[in-house]
Amino acid sequence: MKTRIRNIIHSLIRSLPDPTQELIFDESVKILSRRGGYQERLEKYYWDEGSRYWSSFAKPLRPSRDDISRYRSYLKEAIALPYAPKVLLLGATPELRDVLAEFYQTAQVYIIDFSAAMFMMTSKKLRVANADRELWIKTNWMDTRLPENFFDVIIGDLILQQFPAPSISDALTRIAQLLKTNGTFIFRGRIAKETLSGRNVAEVVNEVIQSSYENEHEGAFTLIWKLRDAHMHLPATSVPDRDSIIVCDLEKLLHETNIPAFITLAHRYLSLGAKRFPFRSFHAAMSAEDFPTLLLRAFVVEKRGHASDYHDSEYFPLFLCRKKNSEIQSTNDTT
Repeated sequence: MKTRIRNIIHSLIRSLPDPTQELIFDESVKILSRRGGYQERLEKYYWDEGSRYWSSFAKPLRPSRDDISRYRSYLKEAIALPYAPKVLLLGATPELRDVLAEFYQTAQVYIIDFSAAMFMMTSKKLRVANADRELWIKTNWMDTRLPENFFDVIIGDLILQQFPAPSISDALTRIAQLLKTNGTFIFRGRIAKETLSGRNVAEVVNEVIQSSYENEHEGAFTLIWKLRDAHMHLPATSVPDRDSIIVCDLEKLLHETNIPAFITLAHRYLSLGAKRFPFRSFHAAMSAEDFPTLLLRAFVVEKRGHASDYHDSEYFPLFLCRKKNSEIQSTNDTT
């Protein structure tokens, strides 16, 4: 009955003019966003919509060539097992799927992603990978039906940034549960540049302008993450409005002459996010102190590095971690 009613409502909404549909969806998102925390319906909506913009995403939001080189090196080490390991990719990142394609002969590749729109769209971006050689699990990463102690390797790019800070510990615990004993977890993280905290928009923009970028999209996404770090000092009650605050401050600079194109582009992306995806505002970077503390509860860090082909890449470190067994005590990070 619920499915039938839902289909009727969807049909009625789809029969309305596009502007009216957009208004209804936006208002629905605002209502759900007030509940706070992680909500699967909103997250799926975000990724389904995000599939339309994926081609515009650039490093550091997507892995760079040097990031991919490091992922490949870590994978070679993790997959060197006397049997065909089971490798799980969290998300449908095409760059990582292309790397995993190099191991089709020696590993079983699984992909978990609940957004069919994102999976299908990223499949069109594959260079060497073949979606027919991948086992796609259409569900969310925290699905309790997934088998525990099943995967030898789990890999994902910026995956912990898809959870609000209070849920990251649970996410790491769940990843550890899915891994076999001594299983490997490979991922790129995001650590806040805390020296930016409290700086105004003009100061952050001036810092970003000092560096060169391959294209305006890279400049825009670099500016966005730095502006968010600059506002990390806001109290928890202000976090949902963070992007709106940044947008208002950034608008004041748009009237200046000779501003780089990436500033206008960053303003456009932030405006879109503040309007259509306000529930994503809690996805802030973790501090350099808190991040390893959470990680070491479930894993031992065996390798840590970062790319060298984009600005401030040290705030986007790559990790090769081993699942912590009950007898393994906490250790310090190794590089």
